[in-house]
Amino acid sequence: MLKFLYKFVQTRVFVLILLLLVQVLIAVFLFVKAQEAIPFLLPLSYAFSIFMVAWILSRDMHTTYKLAWIVPILLLPIFGGLFYLLFGTHGFKKRKLLDRFEPYLQSNSSQRIIQDKNALKALKDESEDAYLQARYLFNTIDAPVYTRTQTQYYKSGEEFYECFMQDIKQAKKYIFIEFFIIEEGVMLNPMLDILEQKAKEGLDVRIMYDDVGTALRVSPNFFRELEDRGIKAAVFNAKGLKLSFVLNNRDHRKICVIDGVIAYTGGCNIADEYINAISPYGYWKDTMVRLEGDAAWGFLTLFHEMWTFAKGDIEEHQLDFAPEFKRIEHIESDGFVLPFGDASPLDGIASGKYTYLNAIQDARESILITTPYLVLDSEIVSALKISAEMGIDVRIITPGIPDKWYVFAVTRANYTELLKSGVKIYEYSPGFIHAKSMVVDNKIGIVGTVNFDYRSFYLHFECGVWMYNSKAVHQCYEDLLETCEVSKQISLNEQLNTPVPVRIGRSILSIFAPLM
Repeated sequence: MLKFLYKFVQTRVFVLILLLLVQVLIAVFLFVKAQEAIPFLLPLSYAFSIFMVAWILSRDMHTTYKLAWIVPILLLPIFGGLFYLLFGTHGFKKRKLLDRFEPYLQSNSSQRIIQDKNALKALKDESEDAYLQARYLFNTIDAPVYTRTQTQYYKSGEEFYECFMQDIKQAKKYIFIEFFIIEEGVMLNPMLDILEQKAKEGLDVRIMYDDVGTALRVSPNFFRELEDRGIKAAVFNAKGLKLSFVLNNRDHRKICVIDGVIAYTGGCNIADEYINAISPYGYWKDTMVRLEGDAAWGFLTLFHEMWTFAKGDIEEHQLDFAPEFKRIEHIESDGFVLPFGDASPLDGIASGKYTYLNAIQDARESILITTPYLVLDSEIVSALKISAEMGIDVRIITPGIPDKWYVFAVTRANYTELLKSGVKIYEYSPGFIHAKSMVVDNKIGIVGTVNFDYRSFYLHFECGVWMYNSKAVHQCYEDLLETCEVSKQISLNEQLNTPVPVRIGRSILSIFAPLM
């Protein structure tokens, strides 16, 4: 603990928090003094709160997000409203971010779609429901469906890491890596040695990471260390030492692309807990998917758009990284594969959420879900309840050992309503489950970075892969059934008998769930 605190006080995050606290204390002091001098200031503060509440109610945003801000505004006149202006407003910040991002989207728009034009038609011939789900992603975010791709599912970070290390050793042209979290240690250090060697061999090696996600996990000189090794580096939404309130829109994606032929995505970050080299929360279970073939291009486009934005390089084009045809011409189709990205902070399209929701609504037999955080809105809750009430086998697996107690409290607050409708809920007994996976009817599978929570649905840049009738779907299905076997099934009676103070605490936290 002392070692962590010593490391923490040396980071930029500590400086930012310190600056924020100083500003808050100054504001409180000035407000108290001003209130003593100006008798009508308190009524004015309540008038300001009422105005802020009316403004929030008039805005186009999710109802639960409105409620999460209205409560603190009413409880803390002036300060609740000021905090909303600093942290809660998305309009100006979204417009500013979109204005910065738009040129990179436009420069690549004509190159985004490279696919077999008959793939969508072939999918329609196999399944009308799956076709409509894929067409939704194509129509809303230009995400095409691919055939001629082999899929492989990994049920642990250890399995993924072993295969990934072999793939980067065999890379011929380039290795592109994008993660929310990167931490020095057992997992990263050998990987960097290989990447450094590949860079010396002339390969284009790139690593991009999120500044907030990685801030407490690497040295302040990490960026320079990568560059010194010959590895090109980019930081998403870097904050520097200035006090900034735009912390919500993070790059939560996990993407690896090798030569435009192989791609990975899923829940794993690059840190030791993901391969269980350390065990802060029992056994850490995560899932990843490997794609080999045409669909790898879908993740190349996602990586390249974020990279050019982070680096400010509008001149570089995706087609410069198109794979050699001879390397993929022999690959046979393994079902249908659709890589997708969720840029809801920019386009307002919650594609991650609606990819889940569309699949849930089309279920006929079973829905299996793993998520570390179960912070649901009314649409997802209603869809899951209706599915269970129709007799569909709906199972949700959450952590047995949580990493964030307050989010876990909100997760458990969602249990009762779902259990009453027949949804089965399991808590993963060996430890923490970080996987974001869903399988419907053992035919449609979704694996990626999108948690079942407000932050993933609306605030972060996310990604995933939607698959129909591929090997990875069936592998994921079997793994989730096995995971249920080693998990504790939660009963409705257990929830109803939860002490009243605990239930009240969970309910209060649920109000603020969209802010977590």
